[in-house]
Amino acid sequence: MNQSLESINALTSYLDVTEQGESALIMALQKAQSIFGYIPQEAQRLIAQKLDIPVATVYGVVSFYSFFQTEPKGKNDIRVCTGTACFVRKADKLLQYLEDQLGIKAGETRKDLEYSLGTVRC
Repeated sequence: MNQSLESINALTSYLDVTEQGESALIMALQKAQSIFGYIPQEAQRLIAQKLDIPVATVYGVVSFYSFFQTEPKGKNDIRVCTGTACFVRKADKLLQYLEDQLGIKAGETRKDLEYSLGTVRC
C-alpha cells in the first residue's frame, strides 16, 4: 500500500537530519509511528536505507517491541488482560464476548478502522 506523499516526505525530512546507524533506529521508528499511526513496510524500508542498516534489522526491532505497530489501529483500541490473575477471573470469556460483538479476533482491526482488539498482560 502506498502511503501519502506528505507522510513519506515528513519521514524523509526527519531521517535526512538524523545520524546514520542502529543507534538512531528506535527514535526513527517512533517518529514513523507518530507520522503514520503505525510503521508500514514502506517506512521500514526507507528507515533502513536512510540509516544505512539492513531492513531485517529494522523489522527485527519493530517485531520485538510490542509498542510498535505494523498495521493500522482502530480509532478505539481495546485491550483485554490475559495474565494469570485476570485469566482466572474469566478474561477469556470477556475476550470471546468482545470478539463476537466486534466481529474480529484478538490482534485484528475492523475494516472500518473503528475498533482494534488485542491482549496484554498486567
